[in-house]
Amino acid sequence: KHSNALNASKSIEKRPKEANERTEVGHWEMDTVYSGNNCSKDCLLTLTERMTRAEIICKIPDRTAASVTGEIDKLERQIGSSKFRHMFKTITPDNGV
Repeated sequence: KHSNALNASKSIEKRPKEANERTEVGHWEMDTVYSGNNCSKDCLLTLTERMTRAEIICKIPDRTAASVTGEIDKLERQIGSSKFRHMFKTITPDNGV
């Protein structure tokens, strides 16, 4: 089962007003960071809360959708579904994810 957090993405323009204005906690941006040297497929998945700028950084084996979704699902299992849905109202991925 995959997390609802990564369902079909919407345009960034359709993100809630609270997320754009950074007036409500719970709206996150997601990106991947990888080596430009092609040394490894490993990369970092970064989640940044828009209002507080809190960061969650996880190492994942590659930049595939399966790896990203798997890590989000793992995070949801670790903190529990109810807390996850409260903590992550929206997750806006970078176009590269």
